[in-house]
Amino acid sequence: MKLLILSDLHANLPALEAVWQAEGDADRIYCGGDLVDYGDDPHGVIEWCREHHVLSVKGNHDADVVEAFRDPEGVLARVGEAEFRWIRETCAQLTEDDIAYLDILPQVLDFTADGYRYRLTHKFNYPLTYVCPRYAAGFDAFVKDVPADMPFRLILGHTHRQTVFTLPGDRVWMNPGSTSFRQADDPDISAHYAVIKDGKISLRSAAFLSSPALSEMLSEAEVYLQDKEAHDIDC
Repeated sequence: MKLLILSDLHANLPALEAVWQAEGDADRIYCGGDLVDYGDDPHGVIEWCREHHVLSVKGNHDADVVEAFRDPEGVLARVGEAEFRWIRETCAQLTEDDIAYLDILPQVLDFTADGYRYRLTHKFNYPLTYVCPRYAAGFDAFVKDVPADMPFRLILGHTHRQTVFTLPGDRVWMNPGSTSFRQADDPDISAHYAVIKDGKISLRSAAFLSSPALSEMLSEAEVYLQDKEAHDIDC
C-alpha cells in the first residue's frame, strides 16, 4: 500500500498539484493539518482535499480561521493584528461550507497500514512548550492510549521541518514537512511531503511553479514565522 503524507498546505494549490502529479498513484492521502492561511487559494486547497478524499486532522491555523470566521473580534484580541492580518484575508475567500469542512476535522487520527499502527496529529504538546518529541518519556506519555499490539509511528506537522526521528526503544516519529513553504533558514523552495510504501518511509519533495503574488506572500510568511521562532513563540 502506498500512503501519501502531507502537512501544512497553507493555501498553496500549485504545490499541492505538483505533489499529486508525482504521487498520483497513492492509495490513501493523509494530512497533518494547516490547510489554510498564508497562501492565496484556501478555497481551492479545501476543494482539492475534498475531491481527493484526504484524511486530515485540524491544524492551529485551521482552528483560528474557523473561530475568526464566526468571531473575528475574539480572535483579534487573542492573536494580535500581525497574525490576524493573515487570518482575515483567508476568511474573506472562504465559504460557509469551507468553514464547516475545517470545523469537523479531528484533532487526532489513528489508522493502521502494512502492519504498523499510526497516530496523526498536527503538533506534539507534551509538555505544552514542545513542538516535537525530544525524549522517550514524553513520547510515551503523549501516546499512552495507543495499543501496543503492533509497531507504532507518530506523524506530526506544524514545524515545516521534514524529518524522521527515532528515540530509544524504536519510538519513531516523523514530519513530512510543509508542501507550501519552509522556515526562513531553509533555502529549499520545493514542496515537501512523505510517502510510506509497504511500510517504508521516504521523504520527498516536488518543484512547483508559483505566481509572483503567491511567492511574495510565502516570502512574507517565512520572515514572519522566523521572527516568531526566534522569540520562542509557537508557530
